[in-house]
Amino acid sequence: KTRFQAPSVPASFIDDLEKSDLQTVQTPASIFLENTATESFRKAAETARKLSTDDLRITNAYSIKTNPDERLIKLALDSGFLAETISLLEVKKAIEVGFKPEQIILNGPAKGW
Repeated sequence: KTRFQAPSVPASFIDDLEKSDLQTVQTPASIFLENTATESFRKAAETARKLSTDDLRITNAYSIKTNPDERLIKLALDSGFLAETISLLEVKKAIEVGFKPEQIILNGPAKGW
């Protein structure tokens, strides 16, 4: 008989929540979990490096459309990700954060440019 086991919560998640003043948060709201985000980007970058070979390089890309928060875009850049964009506005934002044009993927409607 298999028992349900809840997934473990990363320590960084608890640390981030403890640093947030949840008494003043009104819903709906977004809370930036800095340590959790940093750790997630680090793990993704490490996984890409481990899976890469001499013949195949794995590269992560951050979807700006999914979450255009500049802090996350900067984390993506600092973690060696590419920026995945679907509009000129997203391309501009990626460049403003520090991505070089060759680090930007044009996708969706932007593919036709």
